[in-house]
Amino acid sequence: MKLFRLILSFSLWLTYLTGYSQTHFADFEAFIQYASEKNVSLKKGEIEISQAKKSKLAAILGVLDPNGNTSLSYKNNVQLPVTLVPSQLLGGKAGEYERVQFGLQYETQFNFNAELKLLNLAGWQGLRLAKTNIALAENQKKISQKQFYENAAALYFNILTIQAQKRTAQQHLLLADTIRQNVQLLYQKGLANEQDRNEAQVSYLKIVQSVEQADYLIQQQYIALKILCDLPETALFLIEENAKPQNESILAQNNEVITSVAQLRQQMTLENFKKSQAEFLPSISLFYASSQQQFSNNARLFDNAVNWIPSSYVGLRLSIPLPSANTISQRFKTQYDYLLAQEDYKQAKIKANNQVNQLNIDYQKALNKAKSTQVIVQIKKEIYLKNLMNFQAGIINLNRLLESFQAMLDAEYEFLASQVAVQLAVQKINIHNNIK
Repeated sequence: MKLFRLILSFSLWLTYLTGYSQTHFADFEAFIQYASEKNVSLKKGEIEISQAKKSKLAAILGVLDPNGNTSLSYKNNVQLPVTLVPSQLLGGKAGEYERVQFGLQYETQFNFNAELKLLNLAGWQGLRLAKTNIALAENQKKISQKQFYENAAALYFNILTIQAQKRTAQQHLLLADTIRQNVQLLYQKGLANEQDRNEAQVSYLKIVQSVEQADYLIQQQYIALKILCDLPETALFLIEENAKPQNESILAQNNEVITSVAQLRQQMTLENFKKSQAEFLPSISLFYASSQQQFSNNARLFDNAVNWIPSSYVGLRLSIPLPSANTISQRFKTQYDYLLAQEDYKQAKIKANNQVNQLNIDYQKALNKAKSTQVIVQIKKEIYLKNLMNFQAGIINLNRLLESFQAMLDAEYEFLASQVAVQLAVQKINIHNNIK
């Protein structure tokens, strides 16, 4: 019975573990495709585009601006109005008047009226504004996507840097431990002093601490990446890409996405200004109204024994709006919004050109540093190996050996970081060139 419970518990535990499988990513493209499906900002961009398209449909109706209403009323004339009429009309004496009640007690009335604008310049301007708003929403989504990709790339490649440096530290941990043990043996034989033993111990513990701190840093970067990508806390994924040299030549190109957003905003403010002007212009409408009435002495909503009395009319209406404090204020606001948008567009063009140059410079800088640090690493290794031989031969002291060892380790850290920096620079250029 105990064996059965043990097997059952193990099965449940195994099921729990397999239920939370990790997703592995070997390159940034695979990760960003996964993250894009979860990101809320990108989903909001799709909703905003859909909303802009629906607003266009409303703007199309706004050109004709149809309006009207239908009503059905039922009245019980509890007390009919009294009218004085000459008695002579009723066969009475001339000069006298009789009190007469006109109408029937019950009245059912059905009314319908409608109006369409035949000339509506403000409506046409609203349609142009709605079309521009769709283009703006689409370009704003691209800007959001570009910013999201760039921020995700920064965190992604930061994880690569820390992971590579951790692996290097783990490899050098064996060397540091070997030095520590050898110095301990020398100390026990009386060939090394206590200071040498302590320095070897400190050098070893520093690398142990570097490995442990790297784990915490990686966890922090994973959490930051989850927050950025709107991934739940329970989402499990692992980045397994290694830092690698980049031999490709790449160049950032002009991208009109940034300037197009500013240009579309300028266009929208201009069209909004024109719309506010058009609201002061007259409009011409076609209107129609009809009515059906039924009078009866029977308390019924519809009396089949009584005919309906129809009436209707059709006509044209010229409407000339009078300016108010609100409309005048709105007109001035849209005018100054347009002037501000013009300056924003000029600023966006300058920023876009400088951004292209910045991306290319960042790439060349990272590439140059990666090449130079590679040479420095090789030199530092040679210095360390030579110092190791000299230490074993008793030519130099332990302090110089440990200094060369730490210098070699720092150089390898910097080289790995420079390699990932090149990868990040290439990825930023790809993002800039591809999202258009």
